[in-house]
Amino acid sequence: MDRHRRDADAIAARHGVAVNDPLPAGVERRRVVRFPGWHEVALWLPGRRLLVCADVLGTAGYFVAKGEPLGVHPLVRPFPPRRALGDLAPAAIAVGHGAPVTTDATSALGAALRTARRRLPAAYRHAWRMSRRARARD
Repeated sequence: MDRHRRDADAIAARHGVAVNDPLPAGVERRRVVRFPGWHEVALWLPGRRLLVCADVLGTAGYFVAKGEPLGVHPLVRPFPPRRALGDLAPAAIAVGHGAPVTTDATSALGAALRTARRRLPAAYRHAWRMSRRARARD
């Protein structure tokens, strides 16, 4: 993820690897976002059926419309990464924003990709309402 390099060196040092080490065998890169200033790949570990996404998918409140277990990033919803991720059947999805999806992950991914555009207004409304509630608590 090109936008979050701030911690890369510290994390790599903690695990005894270089920042740009090649991926271990059996891990696939999936290019999910290629916008000016934002290039992101997801990692697919087919042996574990684990999908790892930094920012393109999330479960945090500002990613999802009401009732969605998983959502596409608000800025990416108009262009969901269907080609990159649509053929996967994950058992779990680790995301950078929110809790991981550990039950019915394949269905959650399919619904997130399929409904990203259509549910965009609902997701924005949900995020707006959540931010209003958070400000009211502060």
